[in-house]
Amino acid sequence: LATAYKAGIPVLTVLLSKQGTGFTYPTTEFYDSLLDGSLLGESGTNVIKESGFDMETVVVALKAVLQRISLPYSPHRPASIRRAELCALIQQCTLHVKKVRGVGSPHASGWFARAKRLRKSDTWVAN
Repeated sequence: LATAYKAGIPVLTVLLSKQGTGFTYPTTEFYDSLLDGSLLGESGTNVIKESGFDMETVVVALKAVLQRISLPYSPHRPASIRRAELCALIQQCTLHVKKVRGVGSPHASGWFARAKRLRKSDTWVAN
């Protein structure tokens, strides 16, 4: 998250709606324990530092990402609900496609047709 935040790449959070799972947004105590190193311990804090980040940047990035409302996805609901949830997620994203000789414009057809032609170099980015 810190890498995406630093690069200015938007992150779209998805709330997985599944029985037995739940997400609680972080509290001030959570952020404080992240900052003082007690949450991750010495080895976890070292991983962050070795990645080129300080804990303050990680906290700022996490808060920025979590300010945006998470969109739901319910893997165990009927297909019609999953399809609607996926469409809502995809509407929040932009597809960045590298031009390939011999392939038409990425805007020539619907997103599903383009998705069939995706390569590893193509990326979905949240708006």
